[in-house]
Order: sequence, then C-alpha cells, then structure tokens
Amino acid sequence: MEGSAGIETLAGLTHLDLGLAVVCSLGAAITVTIMTIIGLPVSTSQAVVGAIMGIGVLNRQLNVAGMGKVVACWFGTPVGAAFIAILVYRGLGVLYNRLDAFSALVVVLAEAITMHAYTFVGVPVSASQAVVGAALGVGIVKGVNTIRRRTLVNILLGWVLTLAVACFLALAINVVAHLHYMASG
Repeated sequence: MEGSAGIETLAGLTHLDLGLAVVCSLGAAITVTIMTIIGLPVSTSQAVVGAIMGIGVLNRQLNVAGMGKVVACWFGTPVGAAFIAILVYRGLGVLYNRLDAFSALVVVLAEAITMHAYTFVGVPVSASQAVVGAALGVGIVKGVNTIRRRTLVNILLGWVLTLAVACFLALAINVVAHLHYMASG
C-alpha cells in the first residue's frame, strides 16, 4: 500500500505519456549501465528521477515543489540511515556485539527501517543510499578511521553523476526521437 505513494510522487513530477515514459526508462537504463561499467555506485531510483526531470524541464512542466521533496529525501536517506544505525548498534550492542555479523545486522536493519519510513513519506528512495548511510553510521560508532574516505567520495560522485547523466540522456533521446518530426514539419 505505501509503495503506491512513491509512484504517485514520481507521477506528479511531470506529465508523461507512453512515449515519454519509454524515453525516461531508456535514459535511466543507459545511465545505470554506464555508471556500472565505469565502476561508480548507482541508484536506479535517482536515474529514473533524473530522466523524468530532464523531460519535465524540456516540456516546461517540472513540478519543482515535488522535485524539492524528492531531493530532500535523497539527502535524508543516508543521513537518517546513519542515525538509525548508530542507535541500533548502540542499543542492540549491549545484548549482542560481535563487530562482522552484528555490523551487517545493524546495516540491514537500519536500511529496512529507513526504506519503510520513506514509504510513508511517499518518496521512492534508494536502498543503496540507505545501506551506505547505515554502513557509515556503523563506521562512526566503530571509529571514523574505519571509513574509507575515497570510497565515500566515489559514492557521492556516483550519486551526483547519476542524476545529471540520466537527465541529459533523457533529453538527448527525446530530441533524437523527434528529429523526423522537425525534418518533415
């Protein structure tokens, strides 16, 4: 039931007919493929939103308020998951604390709680962002020296590039798909 609210949020970002939905899907799929090939972490939900954003800008029908809600939740997802992971780690650590299996349990539990919370908000967020945030939270509890800063920078770069690349690709695909109309018109 709560997952449908996320679909409604995406649908409210701009008007998409079947052709534009295909363009968005193709743009997102190509983005995920490119990012995976170059070894940067990727969020499929971010790729989809980036593509929708590109089409919305092109058609001058982007719901900026809805987009703001989505972007705010993207920032909130890893931060919230980190916070939840810290709480769960410290809370359950009293009962059971063995840093590999226990750390994995905390990360998965924090990710699940975070994802579930955002279904109530009605915004589809990235599970990978929640996992990264949760792992970061565990790293903070264990000691900041356990966090690989270069890996964290690559993850953040991947998230930013995913949005930008998907937006650009959706725009480019849409323009190319409509070139024959321009030539005959």
